[in-house]
Amino acid sequence: MIAISIYVLLISCSERHADAPSAQFINTLPDFNRIKDVQERKTTFFTFLSPLIEYENWLIDQDRSRVIFLLSQVKKQQPVAETDSIWLSETARKLNVEQFT
Repeated sequence: MIAISIYVLLISCSERHADAPSAQFINTLPDFNRIKDVQERKTTFFTFLSPLIEYENWLIDQDRSRVIFLLSQVKKQQPVAETDSIWLSETARKLNVEQFT
């Protein structure tokens, strides 16, 4: 079930963001219990998670770029679109930022 969820997530991510990093689709979960060698288990685990980690890092970079752009707008005393203001407030709430200006 987890593998199917990850597969759907990767498909939806690549469809929503054309410039997102390409992800290898995960069809099945590795059988970690079968792998006795610790180094091989670690390698398999990180290989399995790598596409998701790469995508999440890309999302963080996108958000960071957007915040930097909005900050530059404010510093230049240019108006910030209402949608950007809402996004910034929601992002601050998700990240538990108590106060921002």
